[in-house]
Amino acid sequence: MRRPNVLLITLDQFRADCLGVAGHPLVRTPNLDRLAADGVRFTHHFANCAPCGPSRASLLTGLWQSNHRVTNNGAPLSDHLPMLPRMLRDHGYDPVLFGYTDTTLDPATLAPDDPRRTSYEQPMSGFSAGVLLDDDIGPWIDWLAEQGYEVPEEHRRIYEPADVPVPEGRGATWRPAVYAAEHTESAFMTTTALSWLDEPGRTDEPWCAHLSYLRPHPPYLAPAPFHDMFDPADVPDPVRRGTAADEAALHPFVAGALTVVPSPADELDQRQLRATYYGMIAEVDAQVGRLLDGLDERGLRDDTIVVLTSDHGEQLGDHWLIEKLGFFDQSYRIPLIIRWPGMSGRPGRVVDAFTENVDITPTLLDLVGAPPSPFCDGASLRPFLDEDL
Repeated sequence: MRRPNVLLITLDQFRADCLGVAGHPLVRTPNLDRLAADGVRFTHHFANCAPCGPSRASLLTGLWQSNHRVTNNGAPLSDHLPMLPRMLRDHGYDPVLFGYTDTTLDPATLAPDDPRRTSYEQPMSGFSAGVLLDDDIGPWIDWLAEQGYEVPEEHRRIYEPADVPVPEGRGATWRPAVYAAEHTESAFMTTTALSWLDEPGRTDEPWCAHLSYLRPHPPYLAPAPFHDMFDPADVPDPVRRGTAADEAALHPFVAGALTVVPSPADELDQRQLRATYYGMIAEVDAQVGRLLDGLDERGLRDDTIVVLTSDHGEQLGDHWLIEKLGFFDQSYRIPLIIRWPGMSGRPGRVVDAFTENVDITPTLLDLVGAPPSPFCDGASLRPFLDEDL
């Protein structure tokens, strides 16, 4: 029997409650919703740690932070640890990365003059490069130039919003991106991945791709029309104590976090931040839809495992915080949807059991018939796919 294709999708900084299918009153995610309707959605799925680098280390090794020891972005991942791409490679796949893994290579494996010893991040060992979009967004910038954009010499200035007046009733993050919705970094990565699938002979053998989308990670910026899709007046109120001082009294760590990533002081800006974040979700959902449609159009749907999750959540003003510094549910509870053509359980099911990102590596190894990891803190979620548990 032919081994299945593997498509692992991560959306960065995506809260679990921000799904239409999860009952959010405003967020529109028709493509994630249809993936959930065809697969299994896990409602109590959690990142093991934050920020991005440590969390992705857990996701792609199956190890808790206490075992992989990646303590922050830029901290190296020891080369002796199990890594999903290398284990899949041992099973006959060529795992290809589109985006980034926020990995810093083990300096003990690099020559003293290797420039990677001093760089912030590299692809995890075992991945081949489809297109890399980490701190260096050069490939996207080059593509924008081909589309006719005047691109900035300092690449990250592309995230500066358009110089247009902010209308009444809208806040600081309302202004749209200078690029169109069809030219976002998400659109570029999706286009590149679909072109990769169309290369001669690409689908003759089982393939493996990891698409790591940046959005809805900051900067809080969305292209038109997504930037104005939601009215700040309609967004749910943040969950928090009466004042930031009241929140700080909860714990010294919260008090410290409030000095680093406080929510906007202005109420309209706070509400706009939520509206912009929802627009960013809608934009990346559209690109996931293009990707899923691409599988269908190429006849790959019935041969492809799709796993979609995130690395961590987003406070979004809850507990007077933004981003993911804290110990709250909003920072750690994230989506997980698995669509496996071989599952015997009923599609569209919802699993409320506690699951975590260290379960992803053993699950994928199990689904493709690869040997289990020799050292793993997670467990395969296959029983939830095979039975109506």
